[in-house]
This record gives sequence, C-alpha cells and structure tokens, in this order.
Amino acid sequence: MKRIIISITAALLVIGAQSCGGKTTEIQDNPREGLTETQVRTVNGVLEGIDCSGVKVFKGVAFAEAPVGELRWKAPQPLKNWEGVRMAVEFGPNPMQENLFGDMMFGTKEMSEDCLYLNIWTPSKTWDEKLPVFIYFNGGGLMAGSGSEPRYAGMTFARNGVIAITANYREGIFGFFSHPELSKETEYNGSGNYGFLGHLAATPTTSQSWGNRQARCR
Repeated sequence: MKRIIISITAALLVIGAQSCGGKTTEIQDNPREGLTETQVRTVNGVLEGIDCSGVKVFKGVAFAEAPVGELRWKAPQPLKNWEGVRMAVEFGPNPMQENLFGDMMFGTKEMSEDCLYLNIWTPSKTWDEKLPVFIYFNGGGLMAGSGSEPRYAGMTFARNGVIAITANYREGIFGFFSHPELSKETEYNGSGNYGFLGHLAATPTTSQSWGNRQARCR
C-alpha cells in the first residue's frame, strides 16, 4: 500500500538540507548522514523533495495508512515504515468530493479515498533551527477542498521564516458518516468525525517526524 501540526505554538521542523528536493531510537548526532541535499529522514523512512530557490518543498507526504477497504469509516491508522527513498514531489490525490464550489482549483486532478497526505514548505537549512510551524486545513463546509489548492500554498510563509503545511482530510460522507453499527466497532462507542480525526493525525506528524530533537526517529 502506498503511503506515507496549528503547530500550536512553535514546533521544530528541521530539514538539514540546502536544497528542496517497531522500535525507535534517538535521533543520531548527524541525522543527515547518508542523505542527499533534497532528502529528509522521517520516523517512517526517507523522503525526497525539491528545492525552490532555497525553500524545500515536500508534497504528497502520507501521514496515515490509506483509509480504504476495511479502514474506511475508521480513525486514521499509523503509517507503516518503508525501505528506500519515497519521492515527495507531487501532490497526493484530492479527497473524494462533488464539484460544489466554482472557485476551487486543485494542484492535481486525481481524486481518491486514498487522500491522507500533507505538503510542506520549509526554509530551514540546518538541523538545529527552531522555526514556527503553521498548518492549514482547507475550508469547504467539510464537503469539498484540498491541501493542493494553489491559494493555500506555503511559499510566502516559508520565505518569511515559517514552516507551512497543508493537509488533506476526508470530506463529506467519507469523513463524517455516523451509524450505530459503526459505533459498535469502536472502543469509544462512537462514529463519524473521521475528517477531524484526520486533523489530529496530521498534527503530531510534523513535530515528531520533522526534526524535534525530543522526538524519536527511526
């Protein structure tokens, strides 16, 4: 399966790059060891992004397993680790939705239930920078929208010293369908709000995976 906060105050997202392109162990003294300038090591594996004139951009970064099949109408499940380098240069699919709003333009034409991806714009150049992190979840009445919309792109934030993130979440029936039979399947005896649970799932991903020295990294 192909996969791979707001930051409420200030979080560390550090990518020691000069260009944009189990068990856990403590982050090593040299977390950049063995990586190219456009790569970053997350808790799940290595990603490769692109450099945009000094701003590193990572697109289509999965933050949970694909919510399809048996995982449909369930809380987001932790992402599995992967081997090798996963490319993060294109937006992940937009959430399933109707064409409700004429002003919505997307960075990808693809639409899928497999939509739990975030996008990152970061100006950080060293492992030890402590930059503020801003995450934005699109509007659209919980029925439509995507983190790939160009109007939400984080380049301006990044050029002003802020790490910017946009994240998808399940929309409409896929994100907010509630039913007694689904509620019986959960420990908390409830269902629905899968879209908001996606917000929560995306939020710790940044502080844990992207450089917090108190986080643990594979």
